Amino acid sequence: MQSHAPLQYIYGISVDLGRESPEPTDKHDTTVTIQTASSKTQPKSLQSYRTPKHKAIDHCPISLRPQQPQGQYLSSPPRETSIQACCLCWRYHIEAGEPVEDLPAQEYDEILTILEPYWHIFNLVLEYEPRVCVDHYFKPGIPTTITETERISPNGDYIQAYGSFVYASGVSELLRRGSSKFNHCDFSIYLFLCVFEPLLSHVRATIAWLAVEAKPKWVIHWKGYRPDPLVRHSVFSIKSRSGDEYIADFTIEQFGFESEFWLMCRRDYEVLCTTGKERRQPRPEEVEAARRGDINDWDEKAEIVRKVCLRMRDYRLEFIDRITMIRWLEALVREACWNMWHNEPAYRRF
Repeated sequence: MQSHAPLQYIYGISVDLGRESPEPTDKHDTTVTIQTASSKTQPKSLQSYRTPKHKAIDHCPISLRPQQPQGQYLSSPPRETSIQACCLCWRYHIEAGEPVEDLPAQEYDEILTILEPYWHIFNLVLEYEPRVCVDHYFKPGIPTTITETERISPNGDYIQAYGSFVYASGVSELLRRGSSKFNHCDFSIYLFLCVFEPLLSHVRATIAWLAVEAKPKWVIHWKGYRPDPLVRHSVFSIKSRSGDEYIADFTIEQFGFESEFWLMCRRDYEVLCTTGKERRQPRPEEVEAARRGDINDWDEKAEIVRKVCLRMRDYRLEFIDRITMIRWLEALVREACWNMWHNEPAYRRF
């Protein structure tokens, strides 16, 4: 891994549609290969929620070309800096009879490529955040009710940890992730709307804050609080350049849905994950605050996420696949979390 001239996000991609790729302009030009999920590795039930008439090949080459540095990137928040213009080359197997110029699968993968690194950063920061250890008590029903109680040591102190150490042995990864994301849906909007709006505009996609009524498989609640199975839930609503609509739900696991469903077609998301009932939409002042990235609460987590996002654009990777990307992001997150929380009991214990 080498440090080169700063890029505006490794995966902040704009697409020059309808034109040939420009010739390399300097010695730093490189090609990055992203390993995307193939139909063999995706859950069968997930296929219909994406683009059933198209199937992407496993490797999508992306040519990244650095722009000339203009001032100090680190002195400005992400929303105020220009987006790195890159050339995105996608290849697909298209069924006979489908017009070449209309590729929903291509648009889905463009959106996925832009959002996925931030989704991983969000997950990893919540994984490494110090938390009070908890136990879970299940009450069968439709939906299942899960009561979360804080664990107390024999001397009466709360026990703090991070990662899987927060939970009892045998707790599933899905429940661990759902617990860490409980009540974080608005936080994800305030954190990333200001980032995704300019990035997606370069693939001619738009994004908005949408409120829905969730249809949970399970309901997590803290002891002493009443469980709410019909909760108002915040998600990203994305419209591609061809008009197809998608939902990006960064906290879908808190309702018992697998992580693989975090980005899917809007119509399928509404059927599978919502009651279909109208809920109060965010007020204009709330939307404007999110577009500015104003977060008045949870400052430490937000600071870590944004520091990692800034670090992400300061490196160039000669070649990267999806697994390497995740491991690299985890290393950045671990370093940032240690710098922020190394004096917390959770980090002193381990």
